[in-house]
Amino acid sequence: MPNTTPNHEETDVQRWQGNFENLWGVMSSPDTNRAARDFATSQVTGMANRMAEDAVRDWLSHKGNARVSFSYPTKGSADVLIPAWNTPNHLIFGQAGVRLDKERNTWNAGLGWRYYPSKQWMLGVNSFYDYDKTGGNARWGAGVEARTDYLSLSANRYFRITDWHQSPLENMEDYYERPANGYDLRGKFWLPSFPKIGGELAYEKYFGKNVSTKGDASSPDALRDAPYTLTSTVNYTPFPLVTMSVGHKSGSVNETIAKLELNYQFGQPLNVQFDGENVKLMRSLAGSRYDFVDRNYNIVMQYRKQRLVSLTLPASLSGGSRSTIRITAVIVNVVVAQDVKY
Repeated sequence: MPNTTPNHEETDVQRWQGNFENLWGVMSSPDTNRAARDFATSQVTGMANRMAEDAVRDWLSHKGNARVSFSYPTKGSADVLIPAWNTPNHLIFGQAGVRLDKERNTWNAGLGWRYYPSKQWMLGVNSFYDYDKTGGNARWGAGVEARTDYLSLSANRYFRITDWHQSPLENMEDYYERPANGYDLRGKFWLPSFPKIGGELAYEKYFGKNVSTKGDASSPDALRDAPYTLTSTVNYTPFPLVTMSVGHKSGSVNETIAKLELNYQFGQPLNVQFDGENVKLMRSLAGSRYDFVDRNYNIVMQYRKQRLVSLTLPASLSGGSRSTIRITAVIVNVVVAQDVKY
């Protein structure tokens, strides 16, 4: 088979040869000034085009993604995405992460497939396993996503695996807990004229009674029945390595969100990731190939009040006059009863 690998040394020689020929043409031209201007313009234009092509090629050459986030009211998180099978029309990838907040430590792992039917759109599916190490809670999620230039859409469904058990939280010591079933719809968009500025919208809905959607702490006062939340966020990315965002969550809960993200692309030199001109490439379909799946990685919990003490007496008693009847009381308790008086 013929060697189709580009020979950069031959390309450079041909480029210099062409430059000398063009320069000779300028010197031998009857209108030297005009020829010199045309030559300089062509050289500057060619250099700019080559720099743009090199930037795009360098950006698309990275193989995977890593992210560290520091946020309020939660503490922080870290994620990594690694491609397993990568062709122009298909991407199969693995993603893993950990979340640390005031109450729980959560681990996430998932697989995804992204299909590129054209140069304008990406369609994807994914599935994740989420595990709350603090409380021993587990759930799984399934999601779909679509992407084009400056726009990202996703939808996710969450299903509990773990059922009712004692909550480890100090504020919920009298409650059982389990993951809540639910779903969300999410969208991200950026300004084509100024891609460093973007926005996010997310609608979340969970089912059942006594569900906590509050991000910083769970308490009996924060529980809601079949809650929903609507989150709107504005973000700013001065260069690819850093993204800052602030938002507000409303609906069944009311709280402010602030986040700082450090995004590192594998295989990319740091000078490329610090270059603000490359933010526009991030917002394109080709540049977002290794973006993380947009979903809620924290497990939303449902609670149930424990029946601490239950005293049961016989339904009926019978006996003769002046007889002594023994009454047996049955106590079902979660906490140990120290004394019973009646």
